[in-house]
Amino acid sequence: MPTPTDASGETTRLQLFHSLRMLDAPEDERFDRVTRLAKRLFGTPVARVRLDGERAAIDGVPVAPDPAAALAADDVFVVHDTAADPRYADHPLLADGAGFRFYAGYPLSAPGGSRVGTFFTVDSVPRLFSVEDMEMLCELGEMVEAELENMTLAVTDELTRLANRRGFLRTAERLMRLCANHDKPAALLVIDLDGLKEINDAHGHEQGDRAIRTFARLLLKSFRHSDVVARLGGDEFCVFAADLSAADLAAPLERLARRVTECNAEGEQDYRLAYSVGRVLFDRERHDDLDSMLREADALMYAQKRSKRSP
Repeated sequence: MPTPTDASGETTRLQLFHSLRMLDAPEDERFDRVTRLAKRLFGTPVARVRLDGERAAIDGVPVAPDPAAALAADDVFVVHDTAADPRYADHPLLADGAGFRFYAGYPLSAPGGSRVGTFFTVDSVPRLFSVEDMEMLCELGEMVEAELENMTLAVTDELTRLANRRGFLRTAERLMRLCANHDKPAALLVIDLDGLKEINDAHGHEQGDRAIRTFARLLLKSFRHSDVVARLGGDEFCVFAADLSAADLAAPLERLARRVTECNAEGEQDYRLAYSVGRVLFDRERHDDLDSMLREADALMYAQKRSKRSP
């Protein structure tokens, strides 16, 4: 069985792993967002980012027929049915029907071009993988590569550990393009924490920071792991949800409202959390870019905020 290798970039690859402290570390939640989206789009049970191409299994389960081949590929590496492919007739991970019957992997490159791993999806049954599926896998793989680059940039809000404005724009713009290219629904929400200035004035900035952290935690609990939740700055938050229809949007908003109500009822703080939200569904005819969606959602959020102040 062929086992392509790429030894020329090994030193660079290991230096990158150590510099980012990723070797043998748990999967980053930013990768988890993309893998969850991949499973939903492809209907596969497993999608993973592997940043060490030498590992043959995750959690003791063999997940790739040939990690080295996927890592060395120039493009998407697909095995529609490992049992019918002579290259894998003697593969130890597939003996006695073990492992997976379908594999599609995208080779990941770090900033600078060195190969650092694979983004892949697998299934226990043979599958067809269309040209459109391959295009989507490439786009999702490019999002993982963007996250690798993000790790070297200041893209995290220090107070909440959410994505900051820069991190949000980089990730959401790619998600928006993916949805536009493949006719997938998406939603953008701009959410403002009401009364933050009053909390700061009455209780001090330490309590204001606590309110921001608490609200950020409630947002994360209310939306899906695949959604991009960010703090744009001050009291303004944002959520971009790919592959989410208008009907599906009601559920996370209801969860958020319930959790805020429960938090206020617990009475652990001397103030009540409240928020205003502007929501926009992606429309290819009206939204040329992410900025147009942000402007529309922002205007709707402020309209709701003004309506609360009206007598």
